[in-house]
Amino acid sequence: IDVTISQIDACADRDETKVYVSVTDQVQASVTTLVEDDFELVETPSGGAESPVASKTLEFVDSETIGLSVSLVMDYSQSILWVDGAVADMESAAQTFITQMNGGDEAEIIKYAAERRVMQAFTADPGLLEAAIKEDPGFSGGSQIYDALELAIANLSVRTNERKAVILLTDGREFDSDATGVGVVAQANANGISVYTVGFGDTDPDTLQDLADLTGGIYYESDDSTALEAIYVKLADLLFQNQYILTYDSDIAIDNSGELEVTVDYNGLVGSD
Repeated sequence: IDVTISQIDACADRDETKVYVSVTDQVQASVTTLVEDDFELVETPSGGAESPVASKTLEFVDSETIGLSVSLVMDYSQSILWVDGAVADMESAAQTFITQMNGGDEAEIIKYAAERRVMQAFTADPGLLEAAIKEDPGFSGGSQIYDALELAIANLSVRTNERKAVILLTDGREFDSDATGVGVVAQANANGISVYTVGFGDTDPDTLQDLADLTGGIYYESDDSTALEAIYVKLADLLFQNQYILTYDSDIAIDNSGELEVTVDYNGLVGSD
């Protein structure tokens, strides 16, 4: 199983630290039957020793009351335009994802190539989002992945929903961005934003894996565009439905930093993040 911390909300008094956790199996489908005793939390303050969390509470995210803000970042570089059916597959997958939104959720559509453009600002209206998904951005060329991510994260940082995520799709590699991978990761983590990456074609899998791992997201890889819809269905299930919230009293001092490890033991299968 794969355990992913997608977000940590640490209150000023630390007694209601909230950790958002997703758990998936070997085919990246959500595991939905976990109970409190299946989770173990261990903190390690900077300069200190490991300290198991003595008491915690567990609940599912209520998708109707705890909304998600998500930025869909879509690749329109020349390489994807040259592949028969790739654009149609990508747009169909994004439309399927939008149909799974709940009442408190919202999304924006960003398309990129040699430049980047917000096709639709944040809205909960699926009709507006689907129209933006279908709209031709009017450019192609390069592949400014980091610049597109930088824009998405900046837009997400001012949204008021507790949960925030970017879904980046690309069939290629980063080319000619002013932003950097290190900067994008730091920007995402400073704002509690997870980056989920979806790659197919001639990608840089190590970079896409790192972007996901370092921000609490997941990397999905596909041989071609025909599998994108299945991946986006999994993402919708993961983000809109199946997240656990663990609430606990943190022992890390307000003026210190540290690490949190969440381990899940599910019928003898163990995973951690």
